[in-house]
Amino acid sequence: IHILQYGDSHTASDDWANAMRQNLQAKFGTGGPGFALAGRPFRGYRRFDFSGNNSAGWVTDGTVGRQTDGRYGLGGVSLTANAAGETVTADTEGDVLKLCYLQQPGGGGLEIEEDGVSIGTLSTDGELEAGFFTHRPTPGPHHYVVRTLSSDPVRLFGWISERDTGVTYETLGINGAQASMLAAWDANILQAAVAERDPALIVMAYGTNEALSPNWDPVEYEKALRTVIGRFRAAAPAATIVLVGPPDCFLRTRHGLRIFPHMEDVIRVEKTVARETNSAFWDWRGRMGGPGSKKLWVSAGLSQGDYVHL
Repeated sequence: IHILQYGDSHTASDDWANAMRQNLQAKFGTGGPGFALAGRPFRGYRRFDFSGNNSAGWVTDGTVGRQTDGRYGLGGVSLTANAAGETVTADTEGDVLKLCYLQQPGGGGLEIEEDGVSIGTLSTDGELEAGFFTHRPTPGPHHYVVRTLSSDPVRLFGWISERDTGVTYETLGINGAQASMLAAWDANILQAAVAERDPALIVMAYGTNEALSPNWDPVEYEKALRTVIGRFRAAAPAATIVLVGPPDCFLRTRHGLRIFPHMEDVIRVEKTVARETNSAFWDWRGRMGGPGSKKLWVSAGLSQGDYVHL
């Protein structure tokens, strides 16, 4: 059973997602990490159940500060190298290991090692589409290295490490993200990546950055949510989709704490879209105590002093 959680920094930190992961895996079996981004693509990215790194020659695309062609794969973030000898590593165990990459005209070659021994080479050259390299390792933990073989471009989306049974809870968060970013991703690449995961549940946890943005538009936000949900429905028609509303948040100013200006409207739009697209809505702000409750969470040591993050 695969669960995908998309979201902003609340998701990218992996705190809440990891708590969900541990709870579900304790009940229904550990399926492994599932999908994780390649290397360490941006500062603050982490997974408590997966370890990876990369050499210095990779360029990250898909973060809030670097939106390019939308070809980012399942997690919305990719690494690109244009030189031989650049590496990405992973330490994990499972019944299946997959490397997810962009197949593209003129794409470069890769060698993949397991514990210092080559397990294969592949070319990423071909028609533009999502590519997957699959390997079935022996039981136990392994150290994997992907190495570029030429100066031809190579773009990596991430790893999939999983067992044949159990639950995966896959963290797909980007710091500062808004739901509209997903609507700008390449629809064909995303659809192929989501279909490969065949998720039973897709969680979309957005709204915090929208609620603070001076350029937020409720009509455009509703349109973006409907577009993204439509793409997820096309890729995984059997999946349940849950919209998670933003938590209670305050903006710290020199005059004191101020409620995020669009919070009520963001929650209203998400509720409407969830109802009209046959999705679920979970009221995070309501469940944590309603408007103003973040002050109590900060006092209790359960939220940071920025009055935004847990």
